[in-house]
Amino acid sequence: MNDHISRQDIPESGEARAVSQPESTVKDKHAGVIGLMNWLIIIFLMVISSAGSIFIYDRYYAQKLTAFDFQGYLLKQRIALQNNQLTEKQLGDNLDALKVKLDNIPSNQAVITADVVLRNIQTINLD
Repeated sequence: MNDHISRQDIPESGEARAVSQPESTVKDKHAGVIGLMNWLIIIFLMVISSAGSIFIYDRYYAQKLTAFDFQGYLLKQRIALQNNQLTEKQLGDNLDALKVKLDNIPSNQAVITADVVLRNIQTINLD
């Protein structure tokens, strides 16, 4: 039964590779484009993730210093009280408003007195 198949009908291994090679090069070209697109998507997602993490950390977790000129505030209040521009009740109301404003400062902001600050720091203004 196997006698009717001759050696000429069986392709050599080199010929078989030559036939399948064009198909594999097409696949390789598409694989390169798909691989490049995957890398671009990965890089894009990494950049967005890193930028988002830095933004959230800076906004909600990083400690920030804030200064408040408490002595200057008390001096203005005392001068206004001495010049009869404020009553004692208004002074009490102003101090209560100051307490509320300081209590509403986010927990990641530390408030220090402006006496120790020279420059480059955010200050709280009540005006």
